[in-house]
Amino acid sequence: MNKWDEYYKKSISESPSLILQKFFDMDFDKDIEIKRAIDLGCGSGNDTVFLLKQGYSVISIDKEVAVRDIIKNRISEDSRIEFIIDKFGAVELPKTNLIVANFSIPFCVPKYFKKLCTKITESIVEGRLFCW
Repeated sequence: MNKWDEYYKKSISESPSLILQKFFDMDFDKDIEIKRAIDLGCGSGNDTVFLLKQGYSVISIDKEVAVRDIIKNRISEDSRIEFIIDKFGAVELPKTNLIVANFSIPFCVPKYFKKLCTKITESIVEGRLFCW
């Protein structure tokens, strides 16, 4: 049993992050033509599922393989989701309109923190959002 399994079981019924919901309440994305997002440290997928419901294509990133099945079980077959199983120090982030990283940044190994921050900054399309 993985140390994260209990967390996934407990968190799967939670709502998406409040700050993410607030962004959508403010219609921050009304002028975005291609809706792409990255859920960095996606866990049980609460924010990923929410973003899919908002019409986004989502790249869900986590170091735990189990998240892929957990999230797939929460959604119907959806071609707008891609999973990347990797650690923050090695992951590549494509250009995107929104990065969500709720509660995950503190799990970045300190020696990779600056590199991860640079990757995040460089991947966000100018004028778009980093939600954490």
